[in-house]
Amino acid sequence: MAAEAQKKAVVLLDSTPTGTGELFFERAVDLGFEPVLVSEHPERYSTLAAYRNIRVDDMSVAAIERALRNAGVHVAGVWSSLSARAELVARTAQSLGCAHADPEVVSACCDKFHVRDALERSDVRDVGFGLAQSGEEGSAIAHRLNGKVVVKPRLSSGSVGVKVCRTPDEARRHVQHLMTRSDDCRRDGVVIEEYIDGPQFGVEIFDGKTIAVRHKQISPPPASIPIGDDFPTTFSSDVHRNVAEHAERSVAAIGYTRGPAHVEIRHSQRGAHLIEINPRLVGALGPENVRYAIGVDMIDACIRFATGLPYDLIPKFSRASAVRHLVRDGTSAHAVSGRDDALQVDGVVAVGTFPQWFHRKGPTSTYEDRIAYVISEADTPEQAIHAANEGLSKLRIVPETTWQYARRRIAKRLKAASLPTISG
Repeated sequence: MAAEAQKKAVVLLDSTPTGTGELFFERAVDLGFEPVLVSEHPERYSTLAAYRNIRVDDMSVAAIERALRNAGVHVAGVWSSLSARAELVARTAQSLGCAHADPEVVSACCDKFHVRDALERSDVRDVGFGLAQSGEEGSAIAHRLNGKVVVKPRLSSGSVGVKVCRTPDEARRHVQHLMTRSDDCRRDGVVIEEYIDGPQFGVEIFDGKTIAVRHKQISPPPASIPIGDDFPTTFSSDVHRNVAEHAERSVAAIGYTRGPAHVEIRHSQRGAHLIEINPRLVGALGPENVRYAIGVDMIDACIRFATGLPYDLIPKFSRASAVRHLVRDGTSAHAVSGRDDALQVDGVVAVGTFPQWFHRKGPTSTYEDRIAYVISEADTPEQAIHAANEGLSKLRIVPETTWQYARRRIAKRLKAASLPTISG
């Protein structure tokens, strides 16, 4: 790249704490840009301490522009690996004159009720749905949809607050629970959707066209957490085609035609059905799943998109990859053992942990309950799936003891008080 381009920065508005978060920064450097983290709390990203960071008082377009201007940052593009920042990325990039998706369309994609309404108005056949403003409305909608439904916040990501409810009364109680805990739910309502029984897929789309259709392994109800991915899938070409076409029709109906989208689809005997449209690159380890299978680097493509550079999404080869997550069992973890054994499994190419989530407690409920992962690569989907499952079987959760919990809490309090911590 030219010397001038070397001085330009890719501004990243916060980052994901797992999976591909660090890879965005690495790819930006590879492309000759300086990655700059902008956040209200940059200290939370200890793995990104080697990169330049800028603290802002609030994550607004005005505050971000002011901070970048004061720091003398020459912005080439704006991006984030977080769903919650997708609209802010589009609006900030637009204000700075950088490449961007349509901010209004991005905002619409994040509104699950608006997406359902847009599909219905565009004659895209999908699922029954409704918007509940109270527990009683939730119960009535569930009754209309034959009882078993999916209840989800209108504005959310990462499966937070999503629950499969088997009866109208259970739907009523979960709607009330969400409204008790969330100002957004009280203000905007809660979406109730017909439950679709069938395999779930993640369709990775760029500029309105399908790049990959991945089979998503989902945790058992009542939680709905992605715990694995297979690409390519072992399903028939007809299922693959139906899923891809429905995803493309769905993003077209909402008007999302620029940049990456992660579209979730279920396939039943009636055909393909939309779960949601995420106006950003697939999170967690999805990009790596695609890269190992067909050689397409979607993170690289996103940075090129954000900076106005040409990007290449043509498959380089045809292999297979699978991802499996170790999910905590309701107790707090101290460590994960067996990583070396997992790496010895033929076909396993990466094993890692998410220690920041080891200490969660309570029932499994969100993506933050995934505390380790295994990635495989092989000639066929069946071989990749076998390798990933075998690698996952080698991992074990080491429970946190009462003494370890007490020491951790003491260390946390000392750190908060800026006092020396106990060593050893």
